[in-house]
Amino acid sequence: MRNAFTLCAALLLLSACADSVQRASEYDYRTNHPLEVRPTSATLSLERLDRAKLDDFAADYVARGHGSLEISQGAASGQDAKARAALAAVVEALRADGIHAAEIKAQLVVGDASLPPGRTSLRFDGMMASLPDCYDWREGPPNGPSANYGCNMQRNIGAMVADPRDLLEQRGVSGGFSGERSDVVVGKYGQGADTSSAPMPVQVNTRQSSGQ
Repeated sequence: MRNAFTLCAALLLLSACADSVQRASEYDYRTNHPLEVRPTSATLSLERLDRAKLDDFAADYVARGHGSLEISQGAASGQDAKARAALAAVVEALRADGIHAAEIKAQLVVGDASLPPGRTSLRFDGMMASLPDCYDWREGPPNGPSANYGCNMQRNIGAMVADPRDLLEQRGVSGGFSGERSDVVVGKYGQGADTSSAPMPVQVNTRQSSGQ
């Protein structure tokens, strides 16, 4: 009799625990209204140098860009001086906006009908957060959350995050920059010396397109 009572108590306890877990999952808005993060790319096409558009594009790259910022300049030939000057002006503007030379991948494109001489194309890869739809006004189970519970919180987080990749993983502590270089800069600053480094040139490649 005693064993039967102990068994019944154990079964009741397990049932209560299972019910608690089920009830807790009903309130987990992260599962019920997930934020989906997917790869995307940003592009900009210019017929002439436009600092306002370049500044906005550079700020977007700094916030959520990953990998290189690619610049393709249409050119009549690999020795097209006008095209090289236009490309150099774009690179200089991006460098002034804080883009490092190592982050820029520049090329002259010859013979591509989609990128004629005089046109500049920029692109970078990033992430985009897909926001949940919060227009489900159905009531939930008795004494349970509504279908919309927590949805607006998830939607606001997805709308506010600067870089959606932060929803997937944390950033590195150093932000990708050398700690040794930081020590050098701090040391020079303490000595009152110039902390700037020599400008790093951006290498320009030439791509010959087969399409006319």
